[in-house]
Formats: sequence, C-alpha cells, structure tokens
Amino acid sequence: MRLHDLRHTHASIALRLGETVLAIGRLLGHADPETTLKYTHAADATVMHAAKTVGAVLGAE
Repeated sequence: MRLHDLRHTHASIALRLGETVLAIGRLLGHADPETTLKYTHAADATVMHAAKTVGAVLGAE
C-alpha cells in the first residue's frame, strides 16, 4: 500500500460519511473539485441511496 492509496481511501470514506466534495477537496489540498472527484469512489449502493433520498423529497418514490 502506498501513501497515495490512503488519500483515495480517506476521500471515499469521507464521502460515504456525508462530507461534501468541496470539504474533502480542501482536506486533500485540491483547488479543483474535479480533482477531488477522481479520489472519491462512490459505491453503487451509495449512489442508489442518494437517488432514493432525492426521489423521496421530490415525491417520485
């Protein structure tokens, strides 16, 4: 395992725990959110949960 791998793990865990991409980027020292998105690896289950949450708010269950 490399130190760089831990940055990806840190970003992915932070995203899963509800931190924003902007906050994670600041923690990692990124100026561009696009860079941070390359570090976060959202699981399919996480994406599905987000879609259901937003759908519930919009009444599209």
